Amino acid sequence: EAEQVYETGLKNIPNSERLASSLGRLYLSLGQITVALDYYNEERLQSCNCASLYLDRAQLRAQAGKNQAALNDLSKALELNPELPEAWFWTGMLLSRQNQTTEALAAFKTAANFNTQQAAVWQQIAILQKQSGEQHSAITAIKRALRLEPDNYSLLQMYASLLEELLDQGDQRVMDTLSQTLLVMNGLFPKDYWTLAHLGTAVWQTGNEDEGRRLLQSALALKSDYTWPKTRKGHQDSHITKNHP
Repeated sequence: EAEQVYETGLKNIPNSERLASSLGRLYLSLGQITVALDYYNEERLQSCNCASLYLDRAQLRAQAGKNQAALNDLSKALELNPELPEAWFWTGMLLSRQNQTTEALAAFKTAANFNTQQAAVWQQIAILQKQSGEQHSAITAIKRALRLEPDNYSLLQMYASLLEELLDQGDQRVMDTLSQTLLVMNGLFPKDYWTLAHLGTAVWQTGNEDEGRRLLQSALALKSDYTWPKTRKGHQDSHITKNHP
């Protein structure tokens, strides 16, 4: 019925960008990728000449693994609307897939300039900056993402991991922030083995060996094959034996 409504609307208003995009996304939401790709043919895109339709087809092509064709559609979308943040975002995603890190980062930063309220953009910026060894810049970016989605598990996990890297490099100043971040995660996700293991390590490093051991054991109880708590618990046991024979 929805399809019929959209088709009737397009017969009356053939150049409607909103109707055309809505019908295409209906096919996509139903998992009809082939039908959707056929729908976004050159005749339709040229008759409407709308940035959003090129963006729609780019996302479809990206899902089908046709990265270069998707990039071509994104270029066309940006010709029609250079301030379309979603097109810049997807350009960054595809360039990142092709290991064009510098170009991808530039695309994500442009997307952020046009829409500062999208956490996924800041997360991708942080990922690429981390890969480039720019840890402090990555932390700044992930904090921007967390302001938008403070309870997001993957964002909190990445933030904690970045802080751990700085700690491993000898920056003790991040310990309080790391501990507080992991405590927040433990409150939000109390049965998460990753959080328990990393919180246990942080607690142990602050001198509370018994609590650190308990948390590491709790992590192992949830996932016995997780190597982090096994390794850290082994280090802890060695440390305790050495200091308390």
